[in-house]
Amino acid sequence: MAWKNDQEPSKPTQPGKPRSDGPPDLEALLKKLFRFGGKRPTLKSITPASDAPKKNPLTGFSWGWVYAGVAVAVGVWGLSGIYVVQPAQEGALLTFGRYVKTVGPGMHWYPRLIDRVVVQNVDQQQAISLSASMLTRGENIVQVEFSVQYKIGNLQDYLFNVENPNYSLKEILESAVRQTMGTSNLEDILTTGRAAATAKVEETMQQLVSKYQLGLQIVDVKMLAAAPPTEVKAAFDDVIKAREDNQRFQNEAETYANSIVPIAQGKAARVLQQARAYQQQQIYVAQGAVAKFDALLPIYESQKQITQTRLYFDTMTAVLSHTRVAVIDSGNKGGSMFYVPLNNIMSNTAAGTSGATRQAVQATDPEEASGASSGAWVQQAVNAVDAKERGLLSNESQTFQKSVVGSASITGSPSSPSGQSSNPFGSSSSW
Repeated sequence: MAWKNDQEPSKPTQPGKPRSDGPPDLEALLKKLFRFGGKRPTLKSITPASDAPKKNPLTGFSWGWVYAGVAVAVGVWGLSGIYVVQPAQEGALLTFGRYVKTVGPGMHWYPRLIDRVVVQNVDQQQAISLSASMLTRGENIVQVEFSVQYKIGNLQDYLFNVENPNYSLKEILESAVRQTMGTSNLEDILTTGRAAATAKVEETMQQLVSKYQLGLQIVDVKMLAAAPPTEVKAAFDDVIKAREDNQRFQNEAETYANSIVPIAQGKAARVLQQARAYQQQQIYVAQGAVAKFDALLPIYESQKQITQTRLYFDTMTAVLSHTRVAVIDSGNKGGSMFYVPLNNIMSNTAAGTSGATRQAVQATDPEEASGASSGAWVQQAVNAVDAKERGLLSNESQTFQKSVVGSASITGSPSSPSGQSSNPFGSSSSW
């Protein structure tokens, strides 16, 4: 499009000369707009020469578009600095590559091209494993396998203290395992010492991670497997089985002891309680006997003969009540005494008396009839003994009555209110 002045009419071109209304020279125009060392021309100062057509090459140009473009660029730059940190993440803010601070979850802003943010998930757990052959304290070889769970504990240390913290942690794991295995026995590692070895590996790793400031946090350490070399595996399996049997026998013995000891302790406590109760019983019985004799003492001092007779009868009653032998006095002073085995007599009587069955047998069998006659003889002997005993009781009752009357006449003690004597032999029914 040709630049021309709309106010002036276009002049006709001379023959043999090029038209002046063609496209302007761009180089000349730029030189006019941007003179070196001179004042920048304005739209009004740019006027065509007097002998040339009047043109305005910058018609429609405005600096507002430049300002608008700059504002849009600044807005885009500002919006590009907005970022969001998730709840399980943390961000390290860097200004020209230098650490400034750690930002937590939420929406943040930083000046792009000046600051930079490195966001890491600090709650996500990662795992490393190790499987290798180790030398134990007894110069034995053991094949062990460990697994370690860890996460980021300090974002600043994790990003800037060590070049590769994950690789460093794996080296620390191998070092801790070799140190622990080298100070442990193979038998302990394979049997009862696995938990202690695992705890020692974890403790060593925690110390080294803190020393080198890796920015990592050890969550869990596990020993997945521990096995001897294949050549001696059968022998070690026998050793492990023997240890397990030993432990099982010990557990069974402890179980049996726990079931027997409380019972024995209970029996012992019961025996002690019974002994203490028997002790108190005997003490009370003895005290009662003493009190009884103390109560009889005044009566004995006043009526010695009666008290002696009463004590004699009580003692004989107590003694003869536990025996089934009856001692019978014939009544003659120069005669002998004889005894009757009442237990044999009563057993023969019980065996010889069978009611109607015995009578039927006597009618059919002579030998059984003779046995029945012997039973009748025994019954007669018993009746004779009872009659003799009643006679002896009657004599004793008369003797006791005479002694009471004589003592009453000597001491002058009144008779009983009922007019009857306190003779225990007055009635044979009480015997």
